[in-house]
Amino acid sequence: MRGPSGDWSFFPAREATGAFWGEWDELNRRLWAGHPFLDRRFVEPLLDYWGTGEEQMVACQDEDGLVAAAILVRRRPGFWHTFLPAQTQMAPVLVGEYAVAREMLAAIPDRAVAIDFLCQDPRYSPLSPSEKRKEMLAVPYAVTMAVNLDGGFQEYFEGRSRNLRKNIGRYRRRAEALGGSPKLRRVSAVTELREAVARYGEIEGRGWKGQQGTALNENNAQGKV
Repeated sequence: MRGPSGDWSFFPAREATGAFWGEWDELNRRLWAGHPFLDRRFVEPLLDYWGTGEEQMVACQDEDGLVAAAILVRRRPGFWHTFLPAQTQMAPVLVGEYAVAREMLAAIPDRAVAIDFLCQDPRYSPLSPSEKRKEMLAVPYAVTMAVNLDGGFQEYFEGRSRNLRKNIGRYRRRAEALGGSPKLRRVSAVTELREAVARYGEIEGRGWKGQQGTALNENNAQGKV
């Protein structure tokens, strides 16, 4: 389909080629400075491990390359929603302008009626709850947190709530009483990251996530991603 923004295509998401994913990453860099949740190295494994094979890629290209793209799943005839497994907090959608998002609906075959753009961060999407448009219903979902990186760790920690600091101190003293020696070590070397992630998964597996089978483990789908 030809739209004002370019030529639209609609195809199974798992059939996306390496060249397409290269354009995907380039568009992510242009629109959102290469957001990690939208990087192909994160999105492709989501499809590989948590996709059902029913996911569809809708994409728009002009003479300069990819203009917009999103991974969609049909909820029922005429109604679609963005692909959103539990492992991500923001659906893989690359759209820079609201008008392009409107075109996307017309690009879906079989007379699509609506698209639910799930979990869109207003800082990285033109689909903001603050926008008042008659053809769009925006429902605030959650408030995300952000950490100000100005200053050092001590300044950050002293700005946390008194109860939090008190509880952490209590946990530290309890660990020491049991013979432990708590310490904070920053791991940034690539050669050490695998071991650090495995250790994190081991600790996580001792809690409720381990009981439900969703803990990070290098031998399960979570760890492979």
